[in-house]
Amino acid sequence: MLKCLLFVCFIAISTQLTNGLTWITNASDAARANGKCPVDGEIYRDCSKQYTREVPVPWPPEFRFPLYIYVASVHNTQEQVDLIREVICYMQYLLIDIREVSNTKYRPLIKVLFDNKFCGIEDKAGWKGKDAAHTIYVTDACSNTPAIAHMIMHVLGFPHEINHHKRDQYVHIIKGNLADEDKVHFEKYDSNKPPGHHFNFDPQSVMHYHFDDFRDNDILPVIVPLQRGMSPFDFGRAIWLKREAAKSIFSYKDVAKMKEFYATFEVGSKIDQKNLVNDSIAKGRQSGWFGDPHDDPNREGLEVIQEIYTGCRENLKGKNIETDA
Repeated sequence: MLKCLLFVCFIAISTQLTNGLTWITNASDAARANGKCPVDGEIYRDCSKQYTREVPVPWPPEFRFPLYIYVASVHNTQEQVDLIREVICYMQYLLIDIREVSNTKYRPLIKVLFDNKFCGIEDKAGWKGKDAAHTIYVTDACSNTPAIAHMIMHVLGFPHEINHHKRDQYVHIIKGNLADEDKVHFEKYDSNKPPGHHFNFDPQSVMHYHFDDFRDNDILPVIVPLQRGMSPFDFGRAIWLKREAAKSIFSYKDVAKMKEFYATFEVGSKIDQKNLVNDSIAKGRQSGWFGDPHDDPNREGLEVIQEIYTGCRENLKGKNIETDA
């Protein structure tokens, strides 16, 4: 009797807490309700286009150093803009050269648009081409730093962690609790080619679904962790529920993945897992323009927003000294 009562309490608490956290499921449902076809969590496409899953690719070097991000000033609140800037600030602290700009038509950039329909990104994760839109759509449902960090990582080429080719060693997927239309979100890649998937599966990654995302039956989970000491209720929540330190935005492996492709320090530099940041002078990768002069972002139309980020790294110092232990 006591076990049954505890189980009912668990379900009640789980349902209550999950309502505010399953933004990916909500984004997928909202996209479908607006005539789009979700193909990978909060990534959706035009239903008239044939879909073939592609391995996402990172941005080419000539567009990585620096990365530019434009925050549209339509339909947003200052609080929402501040959340995005919190993520940008932390990425700068990690020596990832990402800069907010007022806009430019001469350079591919990440565009954040506050849309009143649904959260997500279009077509696929990663680089889409010089003339393509790399847009992140944000609504109230995903106005939190982990969700925005999650979508920025998608745009930079990092897929969902649950699609990792070795995920079955770490989690069990209850496929019977998925509607047929939602099984696509859990398809594995068949190799370690997706950016970041050459690392082992990371249960703490910000790139996860929650344990009950896309569930067809409200009583059962979808993702069941296999490692000792982690319940389904804990899976995918640790990062999202801890915001007292800057490192709560990303896991250690998330940081290692981003640094490998996008940090400004020397290629091949060892990343110290006990200290997420490198406060030494960046060397090896120099910011600048190495592409077609006609695409140079320093031509007319570009204005880098500097004053908001003054002292960004200095303010975060000392907040990332904790270890995984």
